Amino acid sequence: MDILTILILIVIGIILLRIVGAIFRIVITIGLIMLIIYVVSEALTLNTILLVKPWQLITVGC
Repeated sequence: MDILTILILIVIGIILLRIVGAIFRIVITIGLIMLIIYVVSEALTLNTILLVKPWQLITVGC
C-alpha cells in the first residue's frame, strides 16, 4: 500500500464521519495506524539501506 492510498482512506473517513459518525471513526483510526506503520517501515528500510550500503562497498573493495 502506498501513502496516497492511506491518505485517501483518511480523507474519506473524515468526510463520512460528518455524515454517519462513529462507524467511520474506526476507518480513520485504521487509516492512521496504517500510516504510522507505513512511515515506520519506510524509515526502517532507509536505515537498512544506509547500514547495508557501506558493508557492500567494503566487500566489493576487498
